[in-house]
Amino acid sequence: MVKHYILPLIAGAVLSLAAQPAFAKTIDLEGTQQTATWDKLKVTDHVDSGYPGFPGTGAWPEPIMADNGVDGVMKTANGLEPNMTPGPFFTLGRGVFPAGDGLYFGGTGDPDPNGLAVFGATLQITGASILTDVKTIIFQIDISQANGHDFYSAPVLTLNEGITISLQSVYKESNGIVEGGPGGEGGERNIYYFQWDIDGFVPEITGYNITFSGSEHISVFGMQVDQSDHTYGSVQAIPEPSTWGLLILSGGMFALHMRRRSRRAATA
Repeated sequence: MVKHYILPLIAGAVLSLAAQPAFAKTIDLEGTQQTATWDKLKVTDHVDSGYPGFPGTGAWPEPIMADNGVDGVMKTANGLEPNMTPGPFFTLGRGVFPAGDGLYFGGTGDPDPNGLAVFGATLQITGASILTDVKTIIFQIDISQANGHDFYSAPVLTLNEGITISLQSVYKESNGIVEGGPGGEGGERNIYYFQWDIDGFVPEITGYNITFSGSEHISVFGMQVDQSDHTYGSVQAIPEPSTWGLLILSGGMFALHMRRRSRRAATA
């Protein structure tokens, strides 16, 4: 029998899942929550808007704004192209731009001969919409691999234009999709979750930046920043995949229990 205190949790998870964009996973944070979502990163979302095409080294005309109309993501650096001819091994020659179903980190070079990730480009989220008394920030990103890599450098959170916050926890979850990529490169597509505890931060938070670099030929299909005024300490706020399975199983058990009760009542 499912206890009564589990029912609101199941119902909340189902309702929250329905409200999330297609790429995002439910994050049911405690306390007051605020969300900024980037789910319009396809090339068809930015036709004739001035963003560069392949290989993406041209300047972006403006940030791509989140659904809240306040927070934006901007390319801040182009990547390095492996140079197989005599001379410097890396030259500037790749960037990031809307292509296919997401932001594609383009380039024309060969993979690193030692199998290392190759610097594709850098993106920075600038957040001006700050939740009152925010204590937890979570960044999730739907990103594909190419040549065995996704990030060139992992996301870094800075507050008030320069104060770096230590990462509290991170995990990734496969969404079961293998992407071919606009350039034909393919790899597993995953959703990463990065969590920072900023409880007790002084002075008052006036803004945040989340900066990361992607490896060549990967794509970013969606991003989301969640803020909460609840602190989790050392506890991970995001449900593990096993927790999701328990919630789903509990929901099924509850439905089965209710059907059996209905049948008993009908035959009584």
